[in-house]
Amino acid sequence: MHLRLPSMVEVQFPFILIKTKRGLSLIDKLGKTWFLKKIGFLFTIVMPFLGAVMIYFLTSSLSNILNNPEVSKAIRELGPAANILLPGLNPYLPIFYGWVALLIAMIIHEASHGIQ
Repeated sequence: MHLRLPSMVEVQFPFILIKTKRGLSLIDKLGKTWFLKKIGFLFTIVMPFLGAVMIYFLTSSLSNILNNPEVSKAIRELGPAANILLPGLNPYLPIFYGWVALLIAMIIHEASHGIQ
């Protein structure tokens, strides 16, 4: 049995893609505003530096974990759930606010795939 899908639905296992033009006019209008043009230009300058700072902090943290026995012991005592950054599993991420933040980040991320 072959399931017939609408032309806007595409299956690329394990993903189901829904291709639509909805929202493109809003993205075009927002992209033409003076404020977002300036912010976009600013981000093209600032983001590489922030990326470098992030890489520094990640490598510094990894160095502390590998070279400092006290830090390694503290991380081991937290258990494996503390390493998974999902609200509800990680004891330091509040469930409600963590899921709201994750949902907002996913919506913004996925919407940005439509910008070409």
